[in-house]
Amino acid sequence: MSPFAIALKSVKNRALVTGLTALSVALGTMLVVAVLSTAAVVDKSLSKPATPFDLILGPKGSDLQLVLTTLYRMPAPMEPLPYPYYQQLQEHPRVAEAVPIAFGDTTQEGGFPIVATIGRFFKAGLNRNEPFRFAPGSGSRGFGGESGFEAIIGSEVARLNQWDVGDSFKLVHGGADDPNAHVHDELFEIVGVLSPTGTANDRTAFVQLNGFYAVAGHDKPLEEGVNRWRALRGLPELEGEALKQAVREANVPGVGGTPDLQKEVSAIFVDVKGDREANMGVILFASEINEGFQAAAVNPAGPVSRLRETFLAPAQAVLVALSVLVVIVAGVGIFVSLYTTLSDRMTEVAVLRALGAQRTTVFAVVLLEALVVTFLGGVAGFFLGHALTFAVLPFLPAGLVIDPWAVRWEELLLIPGLALLAAFAGLLPATRAYGADVAKYLN
Repeated sequence: MSPFAIALKSVKNRALVTGLTALSVALGTMLVVAVLSTAAVVDKSLSKPATPFDLILGPKGSDLQLVLTTLYRMPAPMEPLPYPYYQQLQEHPRVAEAVPIAFGDTTQEGGFPIVATIGRFFKAGLNRNEPFRFAPGSGSRGFGGESGFEAIIGSEVARLNQWDVGDSFKLVHGGADDPNAHVHDELFEIVGVLSPTGTANDRTAFVQLNGFYAVAGHDKPLEEGVNRWRALRGLPELEGEALKQAVREANVPGVGGTPDLQKEVSAIFVDVKGDREANMGVILFASEINEGFQAAAVNPAGPVSRLRETFLAPAQAVLVALSVLVVIVAGVGIFVSLYTTLSDRMTEVAVLRALGAQRTTVFAVVLLEALVVTFLGGVAGFFLGHALTFAVLPFLPAGLVIDPWAVRWEELLLIPGLALLAAFAGLLPATRAYGADVAKYLN
């Protein structure tokens, strides 16, 4: 009988102890796999260009908050900008393209974030090297015009809600899970379904901007809009008859029927004129905006890189270290199991030697036992780790899209790591079996 066959038989004879020891290895491996899977996808998600535009313009405040809200749909309270600021920005001599977006609601089914925008958002593409694509057979034509209640939805929104082109949905103000949330009466018709992008767009419902403004409650009171616009330009607020006169002058329907001073935008994507590769215009334009008090201009690469280096990378390193420590503790468990049970099995070892087994054979049998237990636990932990990743999918932010069954190259390092663990765990017990005194244990 080969050493491997003897090792397998020994493992079967001690099924309970073997199972518990393998379980400890499985739990440690599960943690390592789950941490590596989520860490890899977070890193990929944050390193992948998420916009084709040079800058994001938003209210003064945290540049990281602006990026996380606009690109990764991790909502946070932000003071919106008046719509006329966007109109004014379009006339700026350095601006090649300006695309506004507005947040505030979710879908009634599924609670997916709503992003109100215009057709040029989709024409610009997912990023500079990748255009938006629509799902095969969706028959999308994009937004049909500048006004209307139309929507384009991400692939995950379509899949989870089982929606397709031609279906309609309502917007919810306050969140779909909020019992006090207000459901708007207006219906938005789906005119396109995006192909999977691996970004927050997959879990986003885009609606036509002017249709969004036409929803009851989305239009800002004109009095407030007038003074908000004046404040942004450094002018004093109006009161009394002067305010009434300004309101009468501003009460002119804009595109979509809503007066422009009643509209607000959450952020504006901007392309600056000039060569992308060596364009000082981006830096000069950003400096000009940031020196003023109206808005902030952010290059998304900076805050994202800072987030990864300052917070995510150290946190990932700690989690991986803790997970590896759990695996090492499991290896200690294998050692203790083999060493303690070997005391009761020395007669078995002596019999093997008496039947002609070489010392090296006995040594190999014990090492192989450690390897089998570690292998069983490692395989179970690998599948449990991916199952754990799958289980946490519903709790991830919209910006993180994970394929729970994708194998990362870092996981392959577990193979030599577990083999080395088995060798260390079995080395001392195997050495003890190697040097056993046959005559002593046969008497």
